[in-house]
Amino acid sequence: MVDGAQPELALDGKGYKVNVFGVAPGSSSEQPFPLDFSGWRCDLYAQVGAHEITHVLDSAYIVSNPARNARRAALLADAGSDPQNYLRNLPQFPSGWFQQNPGEFIASIANQWVAESQMCLQLGRQRLGLGRRQPIEQALFFADMLSTGNTVPFFRCGVSGVIQSRTATLVRDAQGRIISITDGGVQLGITYDAQGHVASATQTAQDCDGDGIADFQEILFLGTGADLDANMRLDGCSGFIDIDQNGTVDAGDLAWLLSRWGLTAREAPECDLDGDGLVGAGDLATLLSNRGGPV
Repeated sequence: MVDGAQPELALDGKGYKVNVFGVAPGSSSEQPFPLDFSGWRCDLYAQVGAHEITHVLDSAYIVSNPARNARRAALLADAGSDPQNYLRNLPQFPSGWFQQNPGEFIASIANQWVAESQMCLQLGRQRLGLGRRQPIEQALFFADMLSTGNTVPFFRCGVSGVIQSRTATLVRDAQGRIISITDGGVQLGITYDAQGHVASATQTAQDCDGDGIADFQEILFLGTGADLDANMRLDGCSGFIDIDQNGTVDAGDLAWLLSRWGLTAREAPECDLDGDGLVGAGDLATLLSNRGGPV
């Protein structure tokens, strides 16, 4: 994992070290999802860190355990050489790349998981709808690897390098397989066929503002819904309006909102408090009605 040519970051515990590639946090970003799916960008340092640390998890937690390692091998064999059968299938990964570099298989999923975990699941669900079960099965295996009991950490990273976390809940069947994941206002139900492959991924999604568009779509794909606290719920519905995150709704929030007046939710998502896609009078009214109160 460490070739000596890159700066190293020591990890506590078993003496592992990982590459950090000399990239400063917030200095560069990358799009970790397939180009035909999403343009979401995440800080490169955060992705590199997640990727390299997952190499350690892969070695210490999966490869060293016969049952987990057998599942890992089965997933890799099932995906084969077709790049479309993998969650990570960027142009730099040609046909057969993961077969030739199996050590990158699990670690590469971390790039997406730390960028936006729900989007990683959405990618798997979309690919399942196209007749490719492998990506959703890879996402579920990754979630299972990170899980503690019936909870699993979900993450969101933007271009600044700040990584926000939240906790999703899992439901398992008698065989220990994940059959439900609830992440904020999104619930994904999974069924399996007789061979143990994912047969369906049925989704229930909240639309708290009643505009006919699922909240997660507004947050992740359209950029018209603010979710500053990264809890997969629209801020206008959850009451999260502390724009400058100082713990109270005050003059600092007002100044921030006014400085972004007229911008779209994509340009200033933290200020679109009413979820209408623009920073304007509705957001000002929401802010003033809550001024002086705690978050």
